[in-house]
Amino acid sequence: MRYPAWTRTVRVGDVLISPAGTLRVVRRVNDYGDKGITVWFAVRHCSWTRRCHTLYDTKELARLRYRHTGVHVKLESKLDRQIEKEVHTLDWPKITCCDVEGVA
Repeated sequence: MRYPAWTRTVRVGDVLISPAGTLRVVRRVNDYGDKGITVWFAVRHCSWTRRCHTLYDTKELARLRYRHTGVHVKLESKLDRQIEKEVHTLDWPKITCCDVEGVA
């Protein structure tokens, strides 16, 4: 399967956009070479997991027609650092979906 070219260079802090115009900031990237990538975002809505993040693989990003905006933001706030810790741990969440409501 052919993936969008931007998936080969996406990095933490890059801003992606959905066809509906929703902007999402990449919080973590796992690169699996020819098999694609997985990216983490702050969640938009709470779910039963209560986690502050969600992840999409390359197939899902392509299916949902996400595009790279060419914009890169610095993730320097206290909340950004807390989200970063959450996306790298399997522990019970210290911050929840309610804490990141409205965050890109």
